[in-house]
Amino acid sequence: MLSGLVTFAQVKTDSYPNQIIVTPLRIVDPINPGFELGYQRSYHNNFATLVAVARMSNALLPKSDFTDYKGWRLDLEQKYFLPTKRSSFRMYIAANMVYLKADYKANMVFAADTSASSPAYNDNVDIHKRFIAGNLKYGVQLLARRFVFDFYAGFGGELRKVTQSGLVDPNAILIEPRELNLNFEFNKPFNGPAPSITMNARIAYKF
Repeated sequence: MLSGLVTFAQVKTDSYPNQIIVTPLRIVDPINPGFELGYQRSYHNNFATLVAVARMSNALLPKSDFTDYKGWRLDLEQKYFLPTKRSSFRMYIAANMVYLKADYKANMVFAADTSASSPAYNDNVDIHKRFIAGNLKYGVQLLARRFVFDFYAGFGGELRKVTQSGLVDPNAILIEPRELNLNFEFNKPFNGPAPSITMNARIAYKF
């Protein structure tokens, strides 16, 4: 569908091909929070390559379901900007690869066994999360002088591995919550492929 929008029209070469990028909403991400900083280089009129690194931390999420969230995240992204004559708005399609390594503590509910007489109890366990993901993305950018406001969304797949350690009883049964809890879904032991959904906003300064 997007191919019909792409033409071979020439666009003006960017006078400021470099960008320093921050992702403010990453700081309050309820699943994988962190402080992210990136660099982007534009070339050949319509193309740009982005590298972003995040230091994972829940420092600004004191009431989150986890604590001591530490690790890092690496994002490599290739953009193609759809040709346009507008100077304040542009659209792009992109593909990215993400690697995340995070370790933290989370409260989980366990029971010694599955019998009705076995009481449930809380245990603050160590979570070790690793994944590599690939996504296809669609984004729009608003340009104001040297500032760029970037909004994107996309989907793809990931290989995720989540393990737990430090359990009071390593043989205990993990109890699933009755209501939907995204943190539980990402904290429970898992090893295999999974869908990936990405959505965020970035702010950049061109130079």
